[in-house]
Amino acid sequence: MFVENSQQIEDSLLSGVLHVGIIERTPSEKFQSIKWLMDEIIYFTHPEHPFAKEGEIEPERLYETDIIFREVSSGTRRIVREELERLGVVFEKLNIKIEVNCGRSILNMVRSGYGTSFLSKGMLERDLQEGSIVQVKIKGFSAKRWYYIVYPENAKLSFLASRFIKFLLSKSEREITV
Repeated sequence: MFVENSQQIEDSLLSGVLHVGIIERTPSEKFQSIKWLMDEIIYFTHPEHPFAKEGEIEPERLYETDIIFREVSSGTRRIVREELERLGVVFEKLNIKIEVNCGRSILNMVRSGYGTSFLSKGMLERDLQEGSIVQVKIKGFSAKRWYYIVYPENAKLSFLASRFIKFLLSKSEREITV
């Protein structure tokens, strides 16, 4: 299993390194795709951060805090950027202190008390329930996306790849995020 951004997954599929991928954007025409799972990106911080106590903030309050973001080529970053700009936030003026290519690393940094970030709600569910992080709503912010199961357009799927896709499709959203 490889965990990479959508572009790297598509490249690996085309080169034959991977047989099946899951990506967070509409795939190119080079792929067969199955719309699979709706995801929501949320803004969060550690429980002691001033925003945690407010519960909801105005978008311009984001200029006041350190933010950890996914790398420039990340689909998560692109979606968040588009939504923040729709709300009038100048992305280049944000206090982006660290860029990381791993959501788990971002979660660990925020959980340990450094900064704020945006990640998939499904990825954060357990930490939100345990209280090690807190979701902070941003007035007017809504970032949702679909995940797609993809494989090369002209590929003949192996037995295992085909069974894996059937397995993914048989699971409910709750079974996937727990």
